[in-house]
Amino acid sequence: MGDDFFSLLFSLFGIAVILFGCYAFSKYAAKKINTFSNSRNIKILEKVPLSQDKGLALAQICGKYYLIGFSSQSIEILQELSADELKPEEESRPAASFVNLFQQARKNGWSVKSFDEFRGAEAGKRKGRGQNSEDEEP
Repeated sequence: MGDDFFSLLFSLFGIAVILFGCYAFSKYAAKKINTFSNSRNIKILEKVPLSQDKGLALAQICGKYYLIGFSSQSIEILQELSADELKPEEESRPAASFVNLFQQARKNGWSVKSFDEFRGAEAGKRKGRGQNSEDEEP
């Protein structure tokens, strides 16, 4: 029985080492990819896919901003933008972490109804009508 325990312990330790190695490699690879994709004069600020092989990109090239349309067959500059036309990144709103979302879910309950209410409130805010209630008709 002692051999089984040490075999299991060694296997768990080996799996932990492999997972940590994968994590470290993915962080290293992500840093290298970002340094290759963004140079000093050309930066892709945002990218929005429109379909499987088409999309829009916002690029800063030599200090000027461009809206670029791309597909598998072509790339076109659609419009040159001024710095005033760009919206600044949201600085005041921190990114939601898993721990915060988990604590909020525990506090509010795990029911599907609470999730639907949250989605309804978000949809109402986007439409500019405030929160939706069940009495309103669509």
